[in-house]
Amino acid sequence: MHMMWTLPDTMPDAISVAAGAARYDVGIYPLPAIGARSFAKITAAERGLILGYSSLSPKEITAGIGLLAKAVARL
Repeated sequence: MHMMWTLPDTMPDAISVAAGAARYDVGIYPLPAIGARSFAKITAAERGLILGYSSLSPKEITAGIGLLAKAVARL
């Protein structure tokens, strides 16, 4: 399963957040990386991330969110 997270305007763009997360070995993906397209005036591709979690345990999800928070704090 996957979840889409639309980043608030107060955060960096999706590509920057994904790159920061990758430094912590957390795999999240900006929408263009999975072939998603947006036809809205403000493109969701700039603010949207995909988070996959179906193969993770609750403990792994919690750890990953903690690492993601650290990554975002450093941006």
